[in-house]
Amino acid sequence: MIDIFLLMVQLSDLSGIKKDPLIVLNSENGQNDILYKPTDLALSDDGHIFILDPGEGHIFKFDLNGNIVGTFSRKGYGPGEICLTTKILTLVENKIWLGDKDSGKIQIFDEKGQFELGFRPKKINRVGSMVVIGNEVFVVDLSLSHSPIEVYSLDHRYLRSIGGNLSINKDYKRTAGLWNFLRMSRGHGDKLVMGFIYDNRIMIWDNNGPQNNYDMQLFYPKHEDVKEGRILPGGYSAVSFSRGPRGSFLIAACDLETRTCGKIIQVTGNMKGLLGQRELGLTIKRIRYNPNLDLLAMINANHEIILYDTY
Repeated sequence: MIDIFLLMVQLSDLSGIKKDPLIVLNSENGQNDILYKPTDLALSDDGHIFILDPGEGHIFKFDLNGNIVGTFSRKGYGPGEICLTTKILTLVENKIWLGDKDSGKIQIFDEKGQFELGFRPKKINRVGSMVVIGNEVFVVDLSLSHSPIEVYSLDHRYLRSIGGNLSINKDYKRTAGLWNFLRMSRGHGDKLVMGFIYDNRIMIWDNNGPQNNYDMQLFYPKHEDVKEGRILPGGYSAVSFSRGPRGSFLIAACDLETRTCGKIIQVTGNMKGLLGQRELGLTIKRIRYNPNLDLLAMINANHEIILYDTY
């Protein structure tokens, strides 16, 4: 334990990620200051940034120079409309999928922002994450409290479920870290990576279910408030994560004293080795990496969109 924390002191920066941002959108200096409360984003292979802003009721499309090139949808609760609980955006080939964290509804738009259709998953009540691997889309409930992971084709046909009702097995639930809110991301080698943000565990899944379970306490602590019985700050030990360059994995870990989640911890793809860290100060709400563009994008607590180039 002591050795790993000494190593964290020595590793002062992230490997393969440039220090200065490529661009910053929605910054305090007024550059494209049109976003209200962005919650998710994605980088397309043709060099565009899609940003979901349920506060404005829009999907914004920017180029990599920071110019806005499209605005889609509107605020509301009807078909093709975006409400405050619409939190998840994923690019599925040339389609935009949006997920609602309260109703479980999924909406699909074409590349020009035209609404195509909406549907509800079979058992998922609250869409927490959507990840594309190969020709399949994996949709997970925000809490896994009632539902398995559901798998859909690229044309939204239901294919299968994996994981089962994990919440009914308390022993498995505790050892696997399956409680409270989670995030799901694509790992390296077409694996699913699930992080439990009320705890400090990460699991790697394949198409059949969990394969490995990693306690990340070597890299960032689990913060508990004994008085309130909650984990701090804001309930999180880590708030966001994504695969990164050179086969690495990036985690926005939290600091108990500052009550922010802005320290980016970089670990190896197998979650066993520490590569670097960078303190960004403000909480990082989302991290997204596009390996084809070699670009990393983040949303911070100031609602800024920050892009970093890699090398």
